[in-house]
Order: sequence, then C-alpha cells, then structure tokens
Amino acid sequence: MSGWDRELATIWTNNVAPSRPSHSEMFVYTQYLRQLQKKSNKPIKLLVLGSTPEFRDWGYDENLIVHVVDKSEEYYETVSREIRHKNLQEHLHISSWEEMSFDEQFDIIIGDLSIGNIEPNKFDDFLINIERALAPGGLFMGKSFIWRDDEPVKSPRQIVDEYNSSIHIHPYTFINHQLGLYCLDKASFLIDFSKMYQELSDLHRIGYIGDELFSFFTNIGWNTEMKFKFFSPSQEFFQRKVNEHLSFVAFEHTMDIYTNVFPIYIAQKRKTEVTK
Repeated sequence: MSGWDRELATIWTNNVAPSRPSHSEMFVYTQYLRQLQKKSNKPIKLLVLGSTPEFRDWGYDENLIVHVVDKSEEYYETVSREIRHKNLQEHLHISSWEEMSFDEQFDIIIGDLSIGNIEPNKFDDFLINIERALAPGGLFMGKSFIWRDDEPVKSPRQIVDEYNSSIHIHPYTFINHQLGLYCLDKASFLIDFSKMYQELSDLHRIGYIGDELFSFFTNIGWNTEMKFKFFSPSQEFFQRKVNEHLSFVAFEHTMDIYTNVFPIYIAQKRKTEVTK
C-alpha cells in the first residue's frame, strides 16, 4: 500500500515500537521457534517479510537459514545499515508479498506490520502465498494493528492528557496505537496516517500540545513519505480469513503498552499442531 524507497527507509530507522519489534515480542517469537526446533533435526529456514533488522539479526543469532523478501532493493540496502551482524549471510528476493512464489520451503515466515501494507483486496492472495511458501507445520508470525470490537476509543485530547500523566514511556509508543484506533475507519479497515498527523497538528496549533511533544511526530513520515493508508483488520475478520488458508493458533500479548491493538498473531500450515 506504499512506495518503499530510500527516503522512507531512512525515516523508518528513526522509529521505535510499535513501528519496530520490541524485546518482549522477540521473546514470544523465540518461544515458538523453540517448539519447532524440538521437532526438527534439520536447520530451520526463515523468511522475513521486508527488511526488518531485528528479525534478520535474530535469524543469525539462532543459526537459522535467513531469506528476505522485499519489493525494493533500495529499501533493503538502506535498512541494512541497522544490522548488528555485518557478516550476516542471507538470501534476498525482490518481489511484492502478494506476488512472491515459493513452494513449501520455509519453517517460519515472519513480518512486522506486514499485514498493514497489504492492499485489502489482495489479502487472500497474500495468505495463499504464505500458505504455499510454508513447509508443512510451518509457522506464520508477526505483529500488526488488529483490533477488538470492544476496544475503547479515546479522543486525541484524552490520549494526550493520559500521556502527560504517564512516566518513562516514549511519546510515540504511548500515543501511536490509541490515536490510530481513533482515526481507524472500521468499515474499510483502513487507518490514514495523514489524518493522525492532522489531529496532532490541530492540537499543536491551538497550544494543547507543546513544541517538544509535537516534535516526536514531525519526522516520522505521517505527513510526507508515509502519507498513505494502513490495512488494519478486526481480530474477528483476521482470524476468519487466516483460517481459510492456515490454522490460526493464537493472538499473543506482551507487556508492551500497545499490545491490545498490536497483538502478535501465530498461524500454522495445516499438518501438525502447535501447543501454547
């Protein structure tokens, strides 16, 4: 749903969670990796959707065979500056996720916010490709904006007031998910980043938020490179769609403040069961 280039990649590297995986999220993924490792006597093959450095370094740390699929080599090269393991050996495939073609190759497919960057009318095509690319019993895991119908929606002023009463939480991490829920179009499952920026800009203009707080949101692309809409399905819709192609296992939650609307999802290619 977006044009991924060097400018957007550079902006992305300045972001924090939930726009990047947190340590507690990586712990959850590792738990599921351990379950696969107990059942396999061969190297685990990992496919990373996008160029997320945290996943690629994780693959190196865990001695996995790492493949990356990204539709922009320019984006991949820019984000690769963030890699801790500069001698990381991996295989790069240039393709959109809706058009990638692999046959039962991967034990794990993982993506951070990958769901949000799928065109809603191509979600089935995406899931078909995920199912085809997974080895039998393989896992599809990731985090994205996937909400519950009963999730309370707060106004931008309420969100800012709560942030001002909080301590030791990055403003982007605190505000992002709640403002996204306020700006979500539940009928289309879309969040418009430019609308999120406008809400904060309006509060800044009338003096409800100061320059320092507003500065955390002026260079993250919401009003420039990321001026696009983000696919954000409900949990009910997501689970139903996943079960048409895979076996939905669980929504996992961490201690992160945003986990209620950015859960980790776990799904499996049908053959064996994963126990929690």
